[in-house]
Amino acid sequence: MVKESFEPSINDEGFPDDLSALRTTINQMLNYRGYFSLVDVDKYSVTVFLPVSPSRDIFHNTSIATGTQFRNKLKALLKTLDNVADEDQESKQCELLRGVFGDEFSRMCLFIICILPQP
Repeated sequence: MVKESFEPSINDEGFPDDLSALRTTINQMLNYRGYFSLVDVDKYSVTVFLPVSPSRDIFHNTSIATGTQFRNKLKALLKTLDNVADEDQESKQCELLRGVFGDEFSRMCLFIICILPQP
């Protein structure tokens, strides 16, 4: 799912832009790859075929609740990533991302912000 939807991003200085790439990739997964099908109001099924033989749907026989929960989690992640992109302070960006990825992410942010030289 992620590999098929991955969209790399390069910023204006020519460096990889991981935040933009992740936002675009999640958006592709939600809206443009056909993984989610509306079944009822705010209820979705999910279909993802393995990219190799036997090419079966890995979500076959899962419930509508599973598809809906998965889609809602991706939407919540995208909303958080959008909030991070709108935030100017790196410390607040890290705090938002820590809420999604956990404490280890926070430690990595502190390392990047406090130790590594910024361009």
